[in-house]
Amino acid sequence: MARIAWVLNLDVELELADPDYRRSARMCRRIEELAPRFLAGFEDEIEPVLPWQPRPLRDVDEGRAWCPTPAALSVLVACGVAQPDAPPESVLLRVLSREFAASLGHGLPGAIFTHDPAEVEAKVAQACDSSRWLLKRSFGFSGRERKLVTRGALDATTRRWVEASVEHGVRVEPWVEIVREFGLHGRIARDGTIELGAPVVQVCDNGAWVDSRRIVGDEIGGNEREQLFAVAIECAGALVSAGFFGPFCVDGYRWRQADGTERFQALGELNARYTMGFATGMVDR
Repeated sequence: MARIAWVLNLDVELELADPDYRRSARMCRRIEELAPRFLAGFEDEIEPVLPWQPRPLRDVDEGRAWCPTPAALSVLVACGVAQPDAPPESVLLRVLSREFAASLGHGLPGAIFTHDPAEVEAKVAQACDSSRWLLKRSFGFSGRERKLVTRGALDATTRRWVEASVEHGVRVEPWVEIVREFGLHGRIARDGTIELGAPVVQVCDNGAWVDSRRIVGDEIGGNEREQLFAVAIECAGALVSAGFFGPFCVDGYRWRQADGTERFQALGELNARYTMGFATGMVDR
């Protein structure tokens, strides 16, 4: 059994979005709460390392990070642990942006990604099935950095939020009623070899992760499974082309239209890093 030091920078998107980012006490508490649940699925002997509390470690076989940013790797160095091979920060910055996933063209009907505040306003003024639009900053996770707005003109507060967001870009998509969420995890080797796990059901509360579990029976349809695997392979190929290697996850979901018809969105989010459900999705790997 390997002994692994694991840096738990679960807030990596906020770190990448803001060079001056400083964790709040609330964020530190949240990471402390989630860390044991993430690590529980791994069979290795784990030495969890909170990014703000590096400590000397001995007899460690390997160092890992939720996402191997330069800041996370420097924490491993401070612990006396060798840095793992990792993609350059410029690659992580690119592939963790929602703009990267949006460029693959699998969004909901009417969804856009833009750096133009006027384009955000114009889109939100348009009609959609639910009469509500979801605005997502380019770097966000677990239901953070997003706003739900009603169709029409933006109020002053939302307009300021958009203006503060467009440097990295904003994803605008119609709000839809989600019936069930899924995840498909994978791993890309340094040589570009792609390995995929098994789909999992993801339980979320307003975008925030609650639980991941293996699929039971016919919870996912055959066609939905095929779509999820197809988009995961496409995403993995795009990640390889961008110079990325490491763990990743494709989030998809089944959603319901206003008339009751259910549809499947194979690519809701692309996470080019570990996720809370990784050990569940890759348990056979």
